[in-house]
Amino acid sequence: MHKFLADKNNWAQTEIKKLDDQFRNKQIPDSTHKRKVRDIKANKLAPTVLLKTDDKATYKNVIDVIDELNINLVGKYVVVDILKSELDLIVEKTGVKMNTWNDATFDNRNDLVFEGRNQAYGAYELRKKYNKRVSFIVGGMFAFSILLFGAKKFIDNRPEEKAIEQDMTNIAVDLTPPPPEEELPPPPPLHRLHQWLRW
Repeated sequence: MHKFLADKNNWAQTEIKKLDDQFRNKQIPDSTHKRKVRDIKANKLAPTVLLKTDDKATYKNVIDVIDELNINLVGKYVVVDILKSELDLIVEKTGVKMNTWNDATFDNRNDLVFEGRNQAYGAYELRKKYNKRVSFIVGGMFAFSILLFGAKKFIDNRPEEKAIEQDMTNIAVDLTPPPPEEELPPPPPLHRLHQWLRW
């Protein structure tokens, strides 16, 4: 769409670029620049875009298209409902049903939307491989749940370990207090010991 709009609005883009250069070089004031840009966008040589929406179009879809129109300096556009005959014509010419076209991962839509743009950028790659990634994630989750279920079954079916039997016979323990200690006679007085050593 970007390339198509750029080609259709080439005249207006060239004229507005000249005005931008004049404004940057301070040859014309801001008010004159804005007025002349408005006049170029309203000129009969500039395209008028009919933005036709179906019942599945979201607010974001419309804003994205209007952003694209503004990037390509398209000043005249009208938002209208698409007719059933126009939907039928799209299906006849493209072979694509509208519900398939609204799928953001549909290959033909992605090729058309990203035509003339940097396809190495992440958005194109993410949309292109989205279905494969989702299948891989769902398959991984399924395999992981089977693994967990199998591990639980394995743990539940393990043979029980035999309990160690211990000899619990009663042993009588004598807790009577020990006999009292005999009192020893006190040691001889120190002066007697001193006399004895003199001998």
